[in-house]
Amino acid sequence: MQNAVGMGLSLVYVLAVLAASSLLARRGMGEEGTRKLVHIALGGWWVVAALSFTSPWWAAALPAAFIVVNALAWRRQKLAFTARGEGEDTPGTVYYAVSLTLLALFSFGLGAPYAGALGVFCMAFGDGLAAVLGRRFGSRPLPGAGDGKSLAGSAAMLGVSFVSCAGVLLAAAAAGWEGAVPWFA
Repeated sequence: MQNAVGMGLSLVYVLAVLAASSLLARRGMGEEGTRKLVHIALGGWWVVAALSFTSPWWAAALPAAFIVVNALAWRRQKLAFTARGEGEDTPGTVYYAVSLTLLALFSFGLGAPYAGALGVFCMAFGDGLAAVLGRRFGSRPLPGAGDGKSLAGSAAMLGVSFVSCAGVLLAAAAAGWEGAVPWFA
């Protein structure tokens, strides 16, 4: 029963994020902004999952379904949050769902969903905010990186990833989750 409730809560959370993105797109937010909103906000789903699911299969079911949904949407260029306004055509949203699925299977399978949170939060918050802040403040290119990476974006990735991982480890230790790093608290 707990897993079924978790699936319901997960669906509500994901649909709320997609609805907010769609609403903001209709109110003038650009494609890249709505894409990053979805990218960052979906990281919060992991908290719902960690508190709701006891089975790795249930935890992985929704992200696995979105592998298919995102692949079809990307292939047909149907959803604004899958589009990249810069002419770059990559299936990043598909890879995002694949990584959530694998992290759910692995970390929930170990009985340590906080371990998956480390990867999810780096990907969602670190990478998402690195792109946003890198574009906003990134006038200095990262030395040796010819792919448009900036010092500001790279610093944001490092800082946000560190803070989010530290928060996960502190919460896991405080909650007494088995396998948590007690000396971190």
